[in-house]
Amino acid sequence: MKNERSALLVANGDPQRNLGELIFKHDFLIAVDGGLRHLLALKHVPDLLIGDLDSVTNEELQACIDQGVEILRFKPQKDESDLELALLEALKRGYRDLTIANAGGGRVDHLLCNLSLLFHPQLQHATVKMADQTSQFHPLTQTITLNTQPGDLISLIPWQGTALGVTTVNLAYPLNNETLLPYGTRGLSNVALGSEITVSLQSGQLLLVHTPNQE
Repeated sequence: MKNERSALLVANGDPQRNLGELIFKHDFLIAVDGGLRHLLALKHVPDLLIGDLDSVTNEELQACIDQGVEILRFKPQKDESDLELALLEALKRGYRDLTIANAGGGRVDHLLCNLSLLFHPQLQHATVKMADQTSQFHPLTQTITLNTQPGDLISLIPWQGTALGVTTVNLAYPLNNETLLPYGTRGLSNVALGSEITVSLQSGQLLLVHTPNQE
């Protein structure tokens, strides 16, 4: 069953194997510029195509026009990335459960900016995550509880500063009101012990990277 008021944003990075599964879990599909090709490859058209469309071919664009897809086209000279525009547009339309797919791979600067977008101030009242082939990335500023399996890897990366008062539940290497430093690696590669974990912090930001156990 699809989540209520959820949107899937398909970016133009490396394709991920579970994209078809994600499509059916969301109510609204947004192709972020060249991410359109990933949807068309699976015989899906988006509800919305957004971006400067510099990575969309004429044939792909025509396919959207023929199917009546809504298209928001921007000039290439702009202050926001296509993904930022797509996230803000989804919020404007009332979607508060947002998943970004195919945003990994390619240029490292693109990846870092995409991860930074998870902490956009306008997203603070939304649930947002980014997924790639192997992991899910969650922004954390207060508390998060995730479904896991024993052996899943959980990394807690301080984002843009020190994270204070970090406490974990059901991880192999527990943290209790600890400080994680942006130049340290103490939060790297923790391990889930059961079907659910919780991480909280008092101040700062953490990028939580959840990598399911492949065994």
